[in-house]
Amino acid sequence: MSLIRFSYDAEGDILDITFGIGKPNQREGFELNDNIVLFVDRATDCPLGLMFISYSRLLEQGLSFLDQLVEMPITQQQRLMKILSSNLLQPFLTIVSSTNPEVQVGNPNINELMAVA
Repeated sequence: MSLIRFSYDAEGDILDITFGIGKPNQREGFELNDNIVLFVDRATDCPLGLMFISYSRLLEQGLSFLDQLVEMPITQQQRLMKILSSNLLQPFLTIVSSTNPEVQVGNPNINELMAVA
């Protein structure tokens, strides 16, 4: 069951989506850029969550370049790109280009949210 939280403070708005908890020692987080963090289960490579910092700004700007992803080792990049292409993440994040890693941040409707719940 998914948990979706939206919060707003002086720093901006944050959308935090949790798909699963996983075991504490298996949870791993990756900053893909300054505004997008992916959480995965280290053992299964299943996505556990996504966090968008300044979510409304990400929606306005269209494409987001995953500049911190490209600084990772190539095997790590390939692993994370595979996880990012998961159907579970599609309502929230769509890969536009895998060679120049860019994503489109989604603004899912209620039906899309219910499908991942």
